Amino acid sequence: MHDLPMHLLESILSDLPVKESVSISCMCKSWHDDLWSIVSADDTSTSTESDFKKSLEKLLRSPSYFLNVKLRCTKFKRHSFLHEFLRELLKKKVIILEIAVDRHEGLGFFPIPPEVLTSMHLRVLKIASARIILPPPGTFTRLSAIEVDVSRSSHASILDFYKWCPVLQDLQIHGKIMRLPDKKQKFQIRSQSLLRLKIKLHLHKMQLDRGKGVYLAAANLYEVEVDAPQLEVLDIDESVFAKLKVGNFKCLREVRLQSGFYEAKRQLGEVGQLLVLSREVFHTINKASLSTSCLVVGDGAFGALSFTFMDYLFSGNEAAIRDKFRVTFPDFLCVKSLRLCISDSAGWLFMPYLLAHLPNLQKLDLELVDREDVRKGKRFDWNPPKYYVGWCLASVKHVRLIGFGEMMEEAGLILAFVREAATEERFEKITITYE
Repeated sequence: MHDLPMHLLESILSDLPVKESVSISCMCKSWHDDLWSIVSADDTSTSTESDFKKSLEKLLRSPSYFLNVKLRCTKFKRHSFLHEFLRELLKKKVIILEIAVDRHEGLGFFPIPPEVLTSMHLRVLKIASARIILPPPGTFTRLSAIEVDVSRSSHASILDFYKWCPVLQDLQIHGKIMRLPDKKQKFQIRSQSLLRLKIKLHLHKMQLDRGKGVYLAAANLYEVEVDAPQLEVLDIDESVFAKLKVGNFKCLREVRLQSGFYEAKRQLGEVGQLLVLSREVFHTINKASLSTSCLVVGDGAFGALSFTFMDYLFSGNEAAIRDKFRVTFPDFLCVKSLRLCISDSAGWLFMPYLLAHLPNLQKLDLELVDREDVRKGKRFDWNPPKYYVGWCLASVKHVRLIGFGEMMEEAGLILAFVREAATEERFEKITITYE
């Protein structure tokens, strides 16, 4: 088969579905290299629109199919010739397509041609600064993965077109926000097929330089509403303190949460303002984690949680604190695996009270995070609560300590707490590991 003429091999593979065609071509490196190219169409290296058009035409004359294409236009953004290029490009059986066309001064956002969304071969679409032209319902039949970059201003159609994608399984919405939008950005993610959702939104350095007001402004501009009953993985990493609204997750097995709490803490001088943002993280964790079996809380998200918890410390003795906290914090009955990343003493103080709300927890990872913006004396200044016997770690089987290194005294405090909280008899059956 290695001696098969390339035109005959191309004819054979062209009759197969894309997945099988790619798999078979991978049997031989020369086949794959000759038949499936990964190309970039970028106007930064061309000085005129005419030269850029010639480079696109040269790409289209290639005999290869295109596995992965990146179209990036910052200078030459006229919609008509880009549409024509994309229509011809799709005949190359493109599987992964990335489109980033800066907004045209006169024409506005670049409209994604309907042919892109209705392609029989395209599986992954990555877009930035674009507008979606909605075709009739039921025509987005192939897209299984979408990635949206909202670093720059985005058209409203980007916020809610996901419901038109009946086989969508992976969705990423990310961006380093360079300019806060003029209107509220409400993402409505409604999908019966979505399995994995990742939201990663952070403020660009040029926004942070504007001062503390930017955090409070951003918190009122971003909202994410998720209705995806088949969702399995939810990953949220953000510093815009977006409001989260979620439906019922029947199949959720992993939730990962991270927040820009410490970055906001550096900027905000008033405790009250930081508390407002921290409570948003508190509500997000409450909503997102009730039905998951695995929960991973980054140090920023846990910092916001522990900061909110400090309000309860004025309630008096430990029993009163625990009772008051239980009123507002639910029991996570489904969580069996928990990883907490902790970088300050408030987090360690809060940790036992959180564990009391995970009655079915079996695996506990505790990671000591070394942050430059947390003073060394404040990273692990902890006196474990005295009255925790019987109210946490009732079912834990595995404990893993991460990042303690030579801090054996601190690790010893953790193990002493585990011994008391799990009771002496159960502690002997718990597996303890270090990393």
